[in-house]
Amino acid sequence: MFVPSQGGNEIAWWENDGSQNFTKLSVDSGFNKAQSVYATDMDGDGDIDILGASEGDNEIAWWENDGNQNFTRQSVDSSFKQAQSVYAIDLDGDGDVDIVGASQGDNEIAWWENDGGQNFTKYSVDSSFKKALSVYAIDMDGDGDIDILGASEGDDEIAWWENDGSQNFTKHTIASDFQKAQSVYAIDLEPDGDVDIVAAAKQDNEIAWWENDGSQQFSKHSVDTGFSGAQSVYSTDVNGDGDLDILGASPGRNEIALWENSGGGTTAIELVSFAARPATAPSILGGLALEWQWSVIVGLCVLSSVALCAQLRRSRVR
Repeated sequence: MFVPSQGGNEIAWWENDGSQNFTKLSVDSGFNKAQSVYATDMDGDGDIDILGASEGDNEIAWWENDGNQNFTRQSVDSSFKQAQSVYAIDLDGDGDVDIVGASQGDNEIAWWENDGGQNFTKYSVDSSFKKALSVYAIDMDGDGDIDILGASEGDDEIAWWENDGSQNFTKHTIASDFQKAQSVYAIDLEPDGDVDIVAAAKQDNEIAWWENDGSQQFSKHSVDTGFSGAQSVYSTDVNGDGDLDILGASPGRNEIALWENSGGGTTAIELVSFAARPATAPSILGGLALEWQWSVIVGLCVLSSVALCAQLRRSRVR
């Protein structure tokens, strides 16, 4: 499990011994104001590497794994102002892993093309997406290429950029009144064969999802409008019942929450809240000592600025 020290300077991972006992191993303690982390095999050598976004260093970087979990930092871009979010995927379909990022200071969504040798060339997708905080990439329209989504705090906007297949992107606004949008994720939530969107808005204190009608026309459904300072969102089948639930993080409520989908659609998502604790105190989830950080990353609850994350399992939810 890989975690950024949000507001601190560290990228770290915790080794699971197979019994959910975790040992922390630092990857980089000089990554200033680390905001985001993602893990994938960047160089195709069969082991998992790490990517990160640093607000303080204005940097997107990746750490190469030598196969023995010794990591070497490789800078992708050191002038991506107040970098907030990073994700990796084969954006151009050439068989290697590219990078997408969000920059608060540059008001930018961008991607970096991998030439196959982990040399990266930057391409701007949108340089007027005010205070871009979150980015994600997926095939939104089912045409076989990878599109990009973003959340803009400054524009109160959730948007996606349609890829024409040659990495020329056209912006489509999904919502322009989602006050202080913080986080966006996409998945077939219903499921009906198309990609829906989930997002978090800080000022609206809201977790919401947008239903795709199959033609990329989106209808909003509010999940919770009292989730104070909503900062992060993710969707996965947490309780193993075959449908997709929603996870969110709220610093205002000192809370990581789960909205459980009972299979009945938009009205059947109910809140199952984990016990809120003061931000200065450790919390316990599934017998693991956790401290708070307001992110939910790749199916994990991430709860610490120098912290541990625990994968939610069915036994822990019930």
